[in-house]
Amino acid sequence: MGAVISDVLHARSLTPQEVGAAELADADLVGFGSGIYFMRFDQALLDCVSRLPDMAGKRAFVFGTSGLVGSGPKVSR
Repeated sequence: MGAVISDVLHARSLTPQEVGAAELADADLVGFGSGIYFMRFDQALLDCVSRLPDMAGKRAFVFGTSGLVGSGPKVSR
């Protein structure tokens, strides 16, 4: 899903390990996304966000994805 969002926004998609304040400084919009594992965002994403400095005023969004075991592939629109 992150790749699709970055394509639509003509933006770069980075892993949590690649993200730092320098990479986000010039961004107009920052998105954070992860699969949901046992009702939580991935720990790598949480660690990434916790090490960022205060970015008050920066536009941002968060998205999460989840699935059900045995539900099979489905697309919702």
